[in-house]
Amino acid sequence: MIGRLLQPLAVLAGISVLVFLIFFAAPGADPAARLAGRGASPDTLAAVRAEYGLDRPLPVQYARMMGRMFVTRNLTSTVNTGQEVVPAVLAAAPVTLLLASGAAVLWLAAGLAISLVATAFRVGGRLAIGAGLVGMSIPAFWMGEVVNLLTQRSFHGTWWLAWVPPLGMGVSFAGMVLPWTTLALLYAGVYGRVLHAGLAEALASDPIRTARAKGLGDTTVLLRHALRCRFCRWWRCSGWISARWSVGAPC
Repeated sequence: MIGRLLQPLAVLAGISVLVFLIFFAAPGADPAARLAGRGASPDTLAAVRAEYGLDRPLPVQYARMMGRMFVTRNLTSTVNTGQEVVPAVLAAAPVTLLLASGAAVLWLAAGLAISLVATAFRVGGRLAIGAGLVGMSIPAFWMGEVVNLLTQRSFHGTWWLAWVPPLGMGVSFAGMVLPWTTLALLYAGVYGRVLHAGLAEALASDPIRTARAKGLGDTTVLLRHALRCRFCRWWRCSGWISARWSVGAPC
């Protein structure tokens, strides 16, 4: 149990070291040049390196960065000079979690429906899987821009989109319906395909054949036995996608 708890911590530590090396030690990576701006003189670069500790050895830089992130929480952005990173992340976290959690409910339900239709009906199943593949192939940023264009400009005055609030009106249930639906369309196909493959495998297993031999109907076998056997696989798949959206990495 302790080992399982320590494994995620070790993974996070390794990721932090890798990201640090990419941005601070890779060839051509110079945080001081980004902070000082274009055309900065060598004296300015040297002053910036001394101020931010970029002239120290890499292990010292990493330790100082982790200390500012988790101890003093005084981590400034190298892109927006002077902006505090931790308060900015905490300010955006509620909306990000609301977006990810609401979309997760919809894409889990849609993925479940796609998998059940694909398993129970051959023709309808192919159409459902095909629609899921189309959704998986569309980039999230492109879909979001198209939805904004259609709902905020082209058809915003129509009766069927009049309930959509304008951009910049704050967070509300009506304002989150379309973002939730957009993300659900993109990822419902993933869940549908994963669960459909699991259900097809479960229906060919010996316990399911035994249940059918005892006279159980197809609906009972599918919903009460096959779905229950493969529910854990479907639920595990939701973890990594929800985690990606929670940190703002949709693509």
